[in-house]
Amino acid sequence: MGRPAKSVKVATGARSAEEVAIRKEIEETLRGGPGMPVAPEWLNAAQAALFDQIVSQYMDADILAALDAVSLAQFCVAVDRLQYIETEINKNPELPSSAWLWTGCSTSRRRSTRTPSSSTPGSS
Repeated sequence: MGRPAKSVKVATGARSAEEVAIRKEIEETLRGGPGMPVAPEWLNAAQAALFDQIVSQYMDADILAALDAVSLAQFCVAVDRLQYIETEINKNPELPSSAWLWTGCSTSRRRSTRTPSSSTPGSS
């Protein structure tokens, strides 16, 4: 199985002007047109901040488009949740063996806060 093709913007090697023009057009079509990804409203504050940070860095490289918003948002949710779980485990090393890790951490967080709502880890 061969390697995936690099974007024509970063590819090296000899290519005809016609091939470069065709590939640029195809790549622009696949990107979903111009535009910056916009953070969905359902991200919490930390997730939205990570989203904006990533977008600002990748937009300089001109490799993002509006179609990337959903994938990037899901990445930001996953990173935020992993960071939250790590923080809680570092505070209480017994958590990996508790039911909180498997049930409570995904339902205790709310959009406007970075900590569990009114419950504490391990409580109902």
